[in-house]
Amino acid sequence: MNYVLTNKDNNYKSDNLQEYILQLRGIKDPKKYLHLNKDVVIPYENLDYIQEAVNCTITHLENKDSIYIQIDNDNDGICSATMLYNGLIKSGAENICYDIGEDKTHGINAKEILKQYPNVKLVFIPDAGSNQIEEHKILSNNNIDVICLDHHNTDEISPYAIIVNNQMSKKYSNKQFCGAGIVYKFLQALDVALWQHIADDDVDLLSMALISDMMDIREYETKYFINLGISNVKNNMLKALFLKQGYSMNYNVTPINIAFYIIPLINSFIRYGTKKDKRRLFEVFADIDTNQTYEHKTRKKDENGNIIIEMENTYENMARKCVNTHSKQYREKNKIKKVIIEDINKLHINKNKIIIYNVTDIARKTLTGLLANDIAQYYNKPCILLRRTEDKENIFGGSGRNIDSIELPDLQQFLLSTKLFNFVEGHDNAHGVNINQENINKLINTVNNKLKDIKFLKGVDFSIPFEELTDDFIETIDSMNSLWGQYLKEPLIEIKNIYVLIDNIHLIGKNKNTLKFESEDISFIKFNIKNEEYENLIGGWDNTENIIHLNVIGHCSVNKYKNQETLQIQIQEYEKLK
Repeated sequence: MNYVLTNKDNNYKSDNLQEYILQLRGIKDPKKYLHLNKDVVIPYENLDYIQEAVNCTITHLENKDSIYIQIDNDNDGICSATMLYNGLIKSGAENICYDIGEDKTHGINAKEILKQYPNVKLVFIPDAGSNQIEEHKILSNNNIDVICLDHHNTDEISPYAIIVNNQMSKKYSNKQFCGAGIVYKFLQALDVALWQHIADDDVDLLSMALISDMMDIREYETKYFINLGISNVKNNMLKALFLKQGYSMNYNVTPINIAFYIIPLINSFIRYGTKKDKRRLFEVFADIDTNQTYEHKTRKKDENGNIIIEMENTYENMARKCVNTHSKQYREKNKIKKVIIEDINKLHINKNKIIIYNVTDIARKTLTGLLANDIAQYYNKPCILLRRTEDKENIFGGSGRNIDSIELPDLQQFLLSTKLFNFVEGHDNAHGVNINQENINKLINTVNNKLKDIKFLKGVDFSIPFEELTDDFIETIDSMNSLWGQYLKEPLIEIKNIYVLIDNIHLIGKNKNTLKFESEDISFIKFNIKNEEYENLIGGWDNTENIIHLNVIGHCSVNKYKNQETLQIQIQEYEKLK
């Protein structure tokens, strides 16, 4: 098993296991983290140029000018634009126009704005735009003010726009705040100036954006707003998505459940949707023209065999479209993944320390990041999928994704250290890349040389002999499931020396693809197991007692079903022992 104990103290008998785990994750004051309040909120005044942005906005509101909002092409962008639109409307704006780019483009196209919206006097770019100096200049030269409410770093401050950006504000210590967070701060400042209270109306969207943009959940202010938003869900579109995914989420709204079951639906719709589709998604989130009802043909039939038609409101209709789009994306992604894996094995690319593969003629651009993540997990090593750029033949763009490895915790910095890329932009272990064709083989050789001794081991938090695994240990970790999120990972446990009767090992579920066995009232389950793995597990034992001896790596949980609770270990990997 490719795991190593990273917690050398291994104090699984800690008197306060919850606080101990939080300290392992780098939280210095667990008590404070577990009881966050508004004292951790950083004043909006700490953001550079925020008052200038407010003053500029008020001038345009008083003049009843036309205002344009650029919707960015991701979840944070949708949430940011919705919050800003709602805030401006409630502040008295009478003429707001908006648009979103094709594919997954980010930022503005100044000439297109001038062409499509000639009366605009103020342009907002939430969650993007800080580095678009030339675009700012074009608008400024046409007497149009530009305000960026952004969190992406840039080396130069634009002289043609008002840039409100936490990354570029020395006094704003929280760098783990997304575009929607900067919009929220802007609305706070606008509230003070206009003697109103509207910033908190969309705090649920702020929490969604923080989760979707993979902000570090260990940051006190970030976690505070995630908690606040999850406990104050008001947005009708969010409610429809939660209702649609309720069963999968076990009707438990937590950051990790939102990340797994809600965010992917929105991302899929943005990736696959037309420009018109994405505009409509924003409008539904912003409650624009949402009084329609729609007919929906169900899979149900009446006693006469006729298909039953149900009526659904705008939010239900959009939620269903998001689910269907995600299912379509899942099927397409898996089909392409199979082709890529076969080719990687055929070409022996899997022997390289990082999988670097050309998907130019294989996968659509919007699937590149998802496929890179799946390929990385399949081979248990980082993956970079590249595609030839449309405008420059000898330049490749693409996506890089890392696995959860203790030996290479920051793929982005490692790639930048090779000095072979034109850029590596995004998060530590999920980012976009751009590289000249002539540097690709150099990159492969450099990677193989620099990482030649790396085994890509994953970290285990506790190693526990099965006879010392207690009910309280499992229940305590399960009680923390509302805490897990980006950079605050659920503990991974090694459980040693488990003895199981072969007769107690079964494949269960509708498709008989879930492995389950029990030992001393603790259930062990492993999902998506193939029949040959099951046969290999129960076969080949030469003993008269019919007992299997195992070590298991997994997560602790308490399964709740029909008022019964079962202690459970969700297996990630196991090894047979003699």
